[in-house]
Amino acid sequence: MTNNINIFNNSIPLVYSTVYKAAHAYRCWYLLEDMKSEGLYALWQAYLTYKPSKNRKFSSWAYWYVWRQVTWFIKKEKRDYAKLQEYGQFTYIGRGYEKNGKLDFLDSKAKILTPCQQIVYECMKEKDTLREMGKELGKSHEWVRQHVLKIKNILKREVRK
Repeated sequence: MTNNINIFNNSIPLVYSTVYKAAHAYRCWYLLEDMKSEGLYALWQAYLTYKPSKNRKFSSWAYWYVWRQVTWFIKKEKRDYAKLQEYGQFTYIGRGYEKNGKLDFLDSKAKILTPCQQIVYECMKEKDTLREMGKELGKSHEWVRQHVLKIKNILKREVRK
């Protein structure tokens, strides 16, 4: 029994490293504490379903449980924030959110974009990934990526003025 608990306790650093990796990948450091608790919950679920007789390392087994749970949590939180944004409670700022619309100036600067770029800009507010944006717009994710980069550069220049 103590060996099993040691396996669990020795895997806690795995949870934290996976959480930091996900926070970096999804740019959501503001959810870090919640992500840690989700990761520990996933580690517990992995521990309960682990079968040593299958000749797998526990760390390999647990990693995918933790990664899946943490990324699911991030996507769920972003969807919830997007819903709040629709009701005017939050403003989207480059994969992060600001309360009470303090950064509405970005939307005013976006008026100089071409009609095509404005459509991509509006889609950027709603979708998290280039693939999702591409599906909605009926374009490839590479086409979306190039336009997103153009929009970011244009808005950076406008903000500096």
